[in-house]
Amino acid sequence: MKFTIEVVRTVEADGHHVLHRTTVDEISPRRAKTDADRLLKAWRGRGATRARVLNPRGEELYQTQ
Repeated sequence: MKFTIEVVRTVEADGHHVLHRTTVDEISPRRAKTDADRLLKAWRGRGATRARVLNPRGEELYQTQ
């Protein structure tokens, strides 16, 4: 199943700004969450505050901080 991971920076005025977006092909949403945690850690130095895992319909499944 394909999931979208967005690494975002929270901005007070606009809500959030997407720094990085990627699509992953994983067997479960929990595995996609693990990928999101890894990406968030890599992007922290560039101001990332959280990562979101979205299903193919664009619905948010997980949010990591």
